Amino acid sequence: MASDWTPTTVGSFCPFTYGKGLPEKKRNTNGNIKVYGSNGPVGVHDQPLVDEPGIVIGRKGTVGAIHFASEPFWPIDTTFYVVSEADRDLRYTYYLLKSIGLENMNADSAVPGLNRDAAHARQILVPEYDEQQVIAHILGSLDDNIELNRQMNKTLEAMAQAIFKSWFVDFLPVRAKMAAKENDPSLFLPQAEPNAWFVYAIECNDGSLYIGQTEDLRQRWLQHVGGRGANWTKQHPPIRVPYWERQPSLETAVEREKWLKTGFGSKWLKKEIAASTRTQTGDPVRAKAEGRDPSLPKEIAALFPDSFEDSELGQIPKGWEVGTVSNLANVTSGKRPQKRSKEETGEFTIPLYGGGGVMAYVPAPMISTPFLLTGRVGTLGKVFRITEECWPSDNTLLLFPNDKSCLEFLCFMLQRIDFDSLNRGSTQPLVTQTDLKNQRIVIPKESILIFYWQNVHPMFEKIKVLPIVKTKNRVV
Repeated sequence: MASDWTPTTVGSFCPFTYGKGLPEKKRNTNGNIKVYGSNGPVGVHDQPLVDEPGIVIGRKGTVGAIHFASEPFWPIDTTFYVVSEADRDLRYTYYLLKSIGLENMNADSAVPGLNRDAAHARQILVPEYDEQQVIAHILGSLDDNIELNRQMNKTLEAMAQAIFKSWFVDFLPVRAKMAAKENDPSLFLPQAEPNAWFVYAIECNDGSLYIGQTEDLRQRWLQHVGGRGANWTKQHPPIRVPYWERQPSLETAVEREKWLKTGFGSKWLKKEIAASTRTQTGDPVRAKAEGRDPSLPKEIAALFPDSFEDSELGQIPKGWEVGTVSNLANVTSGKRPQKRSKEETGEFTIPLYGGGGVMAYVPAPMISTPFLLTGRVGTLGKVFRITEECWPSDNTLLLFPNDKSCLEFLCFMLQRIDFDSLNRGSTQPLVTQTDLKNQRIVIPKESILIFYWQNVHPMFEKIKVLPIVKTKNRVV
């Protein structure tokens, strides 16, 4: 029971120790010891300052940020750290420090700073060691569930986004129907475009990937197939183009090609190819390579045309239109609440959204129907699909779809808008309702929007991180 807990102070229970400076030029980047700054890991070194697990607390910069280091580590001089002691559970200490509001104890108006004496003076209640372990286990299990759900949600959203990109950006079903009609798989690939370069990956018959860049992807594919491409594809016959992307210049294409050839880039590319293979993209090259019927599923093929037409936004599927965001949604602004709390409490349980996400809590919701939110002032470019009761602040723009079938389509379409180009602010970033309403977009036929919604909406319905997060907050 909490009434049996012992009153003490942070300084008595878990005294903070100052970190030690380690300039970047003195770090051995071949090491595997994490170097921590106030905002988390900032590099690696070949030896630790602390030869055991511990807790890192932001002292300068990101004040009061708490990080758990599960292995030996090096906390630099913008941090404090805490290590294990007898009769004190380290995980419990981590959760305790995260719950007492150290991030609100900024003692320096010029450079954010956490005063150790002030932090040490904070009054706290502490249970016996056995109860600390139980609490840490419960919160740790909830954290594990939250992380598992986040990974599942990330996968589900990536699948929905892959279908969006396939159907509404790369127009792969249209290209597939063109390829089938002309019996030419190269028609699946995009045509050469002014001021566009393509970075691509070719899968060869031995499973290897060849990565390159070109101005004309169709022509380059035919060169590889005909033995007139790279030495690698001459010795390892190509079978398909599982991945390609546009770049605005030769310089960016070359840099992207280099990155995809690195260890990290190669891992990312293989995951991206695997993810796209799980979706129905209408790729006849991939289908033939895998021994499948290269034609599109009938229900998808029936929805898409088999040709393109010119528009002010370039070539778009025949019969589709160029319109504005306002054709699909009502755009309005959020509102400043009368009262709010930084922490979720008994009275303040409804999330208050800013342009960067949840920023506080209010007593009652302003909106209880699904909508999209993005920043109006300050943080620009983040897009949130919100289905819970909430209150959007006055620094946000809200989009209420004219029909439920537009919700996910608009969500991904907004993520492709260059919000920096819409910025009208002089002292801080600003996007107006009018500019967002008038943003030009490609609008498919209603039947395709409905079919897309029917396929991806169930994926979003499986996203259930928030209830677990709220459960953890209540436990804390």
